[in-house]
Amino acid sequence: MPETHESSARHAAPTPVLPETGEDAPESSGVVGATGHAGGARGDAAPTDGTAPSEPADADDAVSSESAQDAMAADAGVGDTADIGGVRIDNRAPAEVLAMAQTRRRTRRQRRTRALVGVGAALCALLALVLGTYAKKQLDAFMAAQQEARRPAPSVVTAELRDFTSTVSAMGTIVAGSTADVASEVDGTVAEVRVTEGQDVTEGDVLFVLKNDNLDAAVGRAEAQLGAAKSALAEAQGKYQAAQQAWDAALAADKARAEAQASGVGVGGAAGISATAGLVDPSSLASAVEAAETAVQGAQGSYESAVAQADGRTITAPASGTITRLFVKEGTAVVGTSSSDAELRATAGAVSQLAQISDLSTLRAEVRVSQDDIGQLGLNQTAALSFPQITDVSAQATVSHVDSAPIAKEGDAQGASYVVTLLLSSPDPAIRLGWVVTATITTKVVPSAVVIPLAAITTDASKTSYVEVVTLASNGKDLASRERRQVTILARDGESAAVQGVNAGDELLIGTGEGDDAH
Repeated sequence: MPETHESSARHAAPTPVLPETGEDAPESSGVVGATGHAGGARGDAAPTDGTAPSEPADADDAVSSESAQDAMAADAGVGDTADIGGVRIDNRAPAEVLAMAQTRRRTRRQRRTRALVGVGAALCALLALVLGTYAKKQLDAFMAAQQEARRPAPSVVTAELRDFTSTVSAMGTIVAGSTADVASEVDGTVAEVRVTEGQDVTEGDVLFVLKNDNLDAAVGRAEAQLGAAKSALAEAQGKYQAAQQAWDAALAADKARAEAQASGVGVGGAAGISATAGLVDPSSLASAVEAAETAVQGAQGSYESAVAQADGRTITAPASGTITRLFVKEGTAVVGTSSSDAELRATAGAVSQLAQISDLSTLRAEVRVSQDDIGQLGLNQTAALSFPQITDVSAQATVSHVDSAPIAKEGDAQGASYVVTLLLSSPDPAIRLGWVVTATITTKVVPSAVVIPLAAITTDASKTSYVEVVTLASNGKDLASRERRQVTILARDGESAAVQGVNAGDELLIGTGEGDDAH
């Protein structure tokens, strides 16, 4: 029968199994598949014109020759594999052979995929490495070019030849050329204020009048005592004069009687009895007159003192000038310079200075100079003054006094300083007392000096000063030559110095990193 014959044909010829090499078998091998289809699928006759059979509709459905061999070997009824005619034959069932073939195929595909992924990743990594290296080289070159473009040229200055003036700057305030304090010698209360601040006065002008009832009473008592002493003196003198006159008359009578007796003329009166008998001897009254005179002198002194104290209530200007400060008004309690009134001194608001008179025809500037600069200052040095209050006002002054002792304020970061007095020459009328002033004092002038910035000078531990004389390369950024030279500082100010040791036109390097202390 045809079907029997076909079935027998399927089981009669085992299919050889190809070696497992890990590679895919050719899709179109001409070997019978595991399902028993020879040539085409499902029993269709193979083409007789010698052309190759058509490809399967699905590549995954095609069974490799190796799988067909396994199926034919299984149908032969032998073990898993058999060697027939030198060919290994797989005797397992067709379904199992198909599953194993598909598994091996998936495994091979996964291996190929992993291999391709690995190769792709390696290529990507290699490409990234190459691109990264190239980009880094380009970036480094760009950054180097930018850095070179930004690299500043060395700070170089040129020594110049000019007259150099060394100065010291200081700040202070404007004060009067001379001042006089107005005070009272006596206690009292201000009854009259006859001046105002800013008023010009002349020495002796009445400025204030005080009220003090005690002084009036003291004058009254002293006057009464003087009157009593004068009365006592007058009485003593009257008694003395009367006694003297009586005494003189008695003496004259005695003399006349003595002369009459001598000439034999009879004179009345008891013989040998003086007319002065019973009279008061004037000499006994002289001491009383002297005592009365002394008492009068004492009373007169007390009276004059009381009057002087009372007169002290009228306060006059001790000097000519301008009232620059006024400390009292009517009703203010005043403590006298000679007062012993402790209660008055403790009175709230009581003052001892009533006003201040200043001579504004001359003005002074009192400035503070640091201990580092004070050694450069001397008398009669000139100074230029400027005022922050009014920028268009200036003045000239000379050093009139330099304090020998320093002053220092607690917490003052500047340390000790010295007060230097400057006398203004023909001051501008706009200048006022108390103004802040900046003084630039000329300490030394060096004509035709080589002048360089202090920033170009370095000083070592031995106080030796140096500069770096350099020559720039053609690119303007590198140094072609560099020479260290010792210099001597002739004079300096806050920014520059006149030196010996370099020539005008030499180029000097600023900021060598060795310290810029040129002091």
